[in-house]
Amino acid sequence: NTLVSGNILEKLVEAEPVETLFEDLSLNIYKKAQPGHFYVMGCDCATGVGGDYSCVQVIEIRSKYDMEQVAVYRSNEVRVGEYARIIDYLSKMYNNCYYIIENNDVGKQVTEEVWYTLENTNLINTEKAGKGLGTKADKRSKLDACMELKRVIDAEILKLHDSVTIAELSRFEEQSPNVFAAAKGNHDDTVSALYWAVYATMQPEIDMDNIKVKEDVKMDDMRTIDMMADALEYSNDFWGDFK
Repeated sequence: NTLVSGNILEKLVEAEPVETLFEDLSLNIYKKAQPGHFYVMGCDCATGVGGDYSCVQVIEIRSKYDMEQVAVYRSNEVRVGEYARIIDYLSKMYNNCYYIIENNDVGKQVTEEVWYTLENTNLINTEKAGKGLGTKADKRSKLDACMELKRVIDAEILKLHDSVTIAELSRFEEQSPNVFAAAKGNHDDTVSALYWAVYATMQPEIDMDNIKVKEDVKMDDMRTIDMMADALEYSNDFWGDFK
């Protein structure tokens, strides 16, 4: 009863990241950002107290028939403010890419931090006017996202590399009609972030027939990215400056 067909799951082969960033080794880079390439992100939020994981999936969109997982962030200890800044950092790193954040529970706080405090306008809002920011995970939106994820993986449109993502997909099952989740005792946070990334491609902000980068990364953004990367790598106190 897995979302992705068993014969396809058997074909998925993990790869070693070309680079692993941050002191806790929470960011795996499988392909570095390339100028002019188009990326989208999906973000699944957790509380950061050692239970579920906050995740970001970055996928490259070369065409509607050719997509690839290029980076995965995963941590169950990252605080809300820090996680918002990591989303901002990754969006800027990958050519100011669009992204979706699930806004349920703590996700609402993350979404507001990214939008209002960090002023990152690449957030895709799928909520109706006056209903808030981000994307609400309800039965309909999750099913739409899951079905699109199934389609692009089963059709071998989306190429995956991350071992945790592949392992979680192999245990991501239909728990009741049209409701998918991890098998008991397993996590599905990387899968959730992945189906939100794919869900982003279904939104009007992204024209899958005419893929192009929204905006070149400005030099100021690049300096910020370099500064953030160095600080994240070597200093646990970096985020204290943003309190």
